[in-house]
Amino acid sequence: MDGERPNAQQVGPPVDLQREAAIRSYGMLAGLAPGRCLSDELIAERRQDARHENAAEDSAAHAV
Repeated sequence: MDGERPNAQQVGPPVDLQREAAIRSYGMLAGLAPGRCLSDELIAERRQDARHENAAEDSAAHAV
C-alpha cells in the first residue's frame, strides 16, 4: 500500500488550499480604504483602549 494514510488531526481543507484562498483574498477590500491599513488601525485602537483600562485600574487601586 503506497497510498498515504489520512491524518486524523487534520480538519477542513488541506493547508495548501487554505493558503491559496488567503492569497486570492488579499486586496479584495483594499478599495474601501485606499492607502490605509485598517487592521493596523484597529490594533492600535485596541492597544490604546487597553492602556486606558490599565491606567484606570491603577488609579482605582491607588485610591483604595
